Amino acid sequence: MVVDPMHCLFLGIGKWIMRQCLLNHNKLDNAKLLTIEKCMSNFKVPANIGRIPSKVAHGSEGFNRFTADQWRIFYQVYAISCIWDMLDLGDKEIIFNFVCACNSLISRIVKQSDIDEAHNQLINMAKLIEQYYGPTLISSNIHLSLHIRQCCLDYGPPYTYWCYSFE
Repeated sequence: MVVDPMHCLFLGIGKWIMRQCLLNHNKLDNAKLLTIEKCMSNFKVPANIGRIPSKVAHGSEGFNRFTADQWRIFYQVYAISCIWDMLDLGDKEIIFNFVCACNSLISRIVKQSDIDEAHNQLINMAKLIEQYYGPTLISSNIHLSLHIRQCCLDYGPPYTYWCYSFE
């Protein structure tokens, strides 16, 4: 079985971190979501990056209806800058490990050392989630992300086999 990084990382873990860790544990409220929106609106990103909704505070849950590509853009471009000061140390560590792992894996050129580093960061992220939120919050996507390393070794860089072309 091949683990699709698009679904596992962005629609799975990225969305899950925002919903299960930050929104459901009341670490981000509507006022903070509006602050995130304002921060994001101050960015000037190239058109080839992709489109991200400007309304993250829209809807009852926040970050409503993001696609996998929009989650990728959010974590790659906005997350560290726009939510960093709102997080406690544990959540900063979780987000940092996730963002670094994703940035290593989504490049067109991925070296063996990048794959190994991303794998270690995903392990660290899983351990931090277990430490700060308990083992019951570990999802199947977190487990599956630990198999992305082997998929990269077997099939090449994630961009060669992820499902973005079907979205």
